[in-house]
Amino acid sequence: MTSRVVFLLCTLLPLAACSTDPVVVDPSVFEKLFVFGVLSPSLKQQEIYISTAQFEENPKPVNDAKVRLVGPVGEVGLPAVGNGLYRDLSGILQASPGQRYHLRITLRDGREISGTTAIPAKFRILSPAAGDTFQVEHLSQYTKLIRMQAAWTMASGSWLARVTVQTNSSDSSYAVRFYRLTADTSASITSSVATPLGGVVDSGFLKVTQYDSALTIYHLTREYYCLDEVYGNLYSPIPCEIVKRIQASYKNRGVNVDGAYGLFGSVVEDSIHFHIKP
Repeated sequence: MTSRVVFLLCTLLPLAACSTDPVVVDPSVFEKLFVFGVLSPSLKQQEIYISTAQFEENPKPVNDAKVRLVGPVGEVGLPAVGNGLYRDLSGILQASPGQRYHLRITLRDGREISGTTAIPAKFRILSPAAGDTFQVEHLSQYTKLIRMQAAWTMASGSWLARVTVQTNSSDSSYAVRFYRLTADTSASITSSVATPLGGVVDSGFLKVTQYDSALTIYHLTREYYCLDEVYGNLYSPIPCEIVKRIQASYKNRGVNVDGAYGLFGSVVEDSIHFHIKP
C-alpha cells in the first residue's frame, strides 16, 4: 500500500522532487489517537503532541506514553510536560538540516506508533539583502505599500516554501503570506504597511520557511487556498486541481504516522531584517 501512495504523491506534485519516505494511511486508527510533531533546527527544544483523535468533540491529551526520537546522536527520550506535550528538556537533540529522524512512541497498553522525517537541507535567502531599505508608497490616505523582489535557494528535500513579510512597530504588525512549490524560488511581494496611531513603522523582516513532504500534505489539506479561490495575489498559483485532489485523498487521514492519525514532519527557515523609509 505504501508504494501506491508514494506513486500518487509523485503524480500529484510533479514539480517537487519525490520523497521515498513512507506515507502510511491506516483508517482503523483514525478515531483512536492523534500525533503531531514538527522538527525544526530553529527550535531549542523539539516537541511531540499526543491526544485522543481530533475528530472527538473534546480531544483528551495523552500524558502516559513513552516517546523517543532517534537521530544521528542516537536515541533521545522526551519526557511528558503536561497537556499531551513531550519535550526534549535536555536540548540534546539538535534537529540538523539534511538528517533523518525516527519517532518511536510506546503507549501504556504496549501499542507502538512510529514515523520518519528527513529534515530539508540548508538554504539561504538571496534577496533582499539584510539591511536593505524600502520606500513606502502612499497610494491614498489609507493605503501604504512596500514592494520587494524576494529570491531564495531551494532546500533539498523540501516541497513547499512559505514566505512571510512582516512590518514591525511597538504595537502593530501586518503579515502577508505566499505559498509556492519549491520549484519556484522567487516572488514579487507587495505588503501593506499599517501605521499605528502616533507611531512609525521603520523596519520589518522577511522569512522563508520550507516544508518537508509530510508537512506539505498536511498543510495543503487544511489551510491552503489556491489562486482562483482568494481575492488578490496573496497565494501563489499551485494548480487548484492538485490542491483539491490532495485534499480529497487525505481528508481526515494521517500522513506519515504509522499507528495513529497525524504527522511527523520538519521545516527549515531563513530570515533577514530590512528597513522601511516612511
